[in-house]
Amino acid sequence: MKRRTPYPVSNRMQSNLHSFGMLMKERTFSSEHYRYGFNSQEKVDEVSGEGNSLNYKFRIYDPRISRFFAVDPLAHKLPSYSPYSAMANNPIMFFDPDGAFPYTFHIRAFAPPGAFKGTGFHDDNRGFSTSMIATSRIKQNFTVDPTKQTFTGGAPTSDPTIWNGASLTASDKGGASASFGKNSFGSATAGISANFEGSNPFFAGAAPDIEVSSAISITENLKTNQVFVALDISSKQFPATEGLMQDNAGNTLLLAGAAAYGSAGNLVNADKKKAATVDLIIGINNKGVFQNVTMGGKTYTLEEFNKLGTAKPAGPLPREDKDKGGN
Repeated sequence: MKRRTPYPVSNRMQSNLHSFGMLMKERTFSSEHYRYGFNSQEKVDEVSGEGNSLNYKFRIYDPRISRFFAVDPLAHKLPSYSPYSAMANNPIMFFDPDGAFPYTFHIRAFAPPGAFKGTGFHDDNRGFSTSMIATSRIKQNFTVDPTKQTFTGGAPTSDPTIWNGASLTASDKGGASASFGKNSFGSATAGISANFEGSNPFFAGAAPDIEVSSAISITENLKTNQVFVALDISSKQFPATEGLMQDNAGNTLLLAGAAAYGSAGNLVNADKKKAATVDLIIGINNKGVFQNVTMGGKTYTLEEFNKLGTAKPAGPLPREDKDKGGN
């Protein structure tokens, strides 16, 4: 989610918000002159009273009712939603910086069953997955709209690490950035560079880091209803990694995954190398919803494509086999 910027600095606000941005009563401590609010959007108190409306560039938003005051400029692509709805009715997953809906990417590093065998640490008890509630050792998500040239997110987070019944959550480092342009055909393009790293919180920074970086290029051709996506993921090949993409209706594609090789001990002397790569074409309808995926000259339904990815073993596989595959 976009970083909140206080103004002025001397009047910084500390607030608790409901998920759609409304201030919780008696849980806000600040000067009344704080200029920005939910999603770092500028307050426009003159519209509906103090703290009750925000300027989202193309539309004014009221967090009390979780609705915009004007119609979504891309409402024709979202017939299943009210043209006044906010964040696809899912503010945890989506951030809507200007009233339009971008694509959402998720990069996740997770420990498959057996990854920490004999150590007392819990793994994530899963393989490759499209589930948005599946746990991960480290993960990050970000949203991009190539046509509107908007980008938000990228801060990494971790699910709790559990060891012999005790639980700690790691402090992770990393982020993401994007650049925008157009190709020779006039299609909007975006390039994204992302990375994260972090270590086992029970070792107070002494454990070697999990390190993952990803590079994404996306071209959106709204004339042919196609989205061209290329993804490269690099890691130390432990734990497993995966990259996912969502459309404005919440459909999720497992773009690529790399299995875990060896054990956590291999992180000590490991170099980060390319672990997974994919280049594909996603067909969309005139509402912006994923329809099919073309890869290697073959076209798949969304379900067929996801089955290909989730059926692959996530490891852990023998470390000596790390150069034999993993995508």
